[in-house]
Amino acid sequence: MPVGGRAVARVEVGDDAVRVVPVGMAKLWALRSSVRIPALRIKSVDLFADPDDELRGKPKLGRFHSKDTRAFLVVGTGRPVVVIECSGGRYDRVVFSATDPDAALRDVRRVVGSHLP
Repeated sequence: MPVGGRAVARVEVGDDAVRVVPVGMAKLWALRSSVRIPALRIKSVDLFADPDDELRGKPKLGRFHSKDTRAFLVVGTGRPVVVIECSGGRYDRVVFSATDPDAALRDVRRVVGSHLP
């Protein structure tokens, strides 16, 4: 399993979608090679600089479901995470650690364009 301080995903952006791709061993542990999110299904995208409080300091990889939320997480420890809130798809939330989370945030926001608040 990935250890603290490592990015465990990269983001790929296209004209109409965002793809979150687990890298290295995270791909194996997450049990998915990628998650594609159509731009029109993205409600918001944010950066959380210190997610460890919420994630309790442990890497999180794969699908997580609760009563109200379906999430896909590819998160190492000790790094900021990008959180994409979605509607009408397989997941309500996609959360990932990236090498350059600020650049990932900018790229996702560029793709979804003006329909974000």
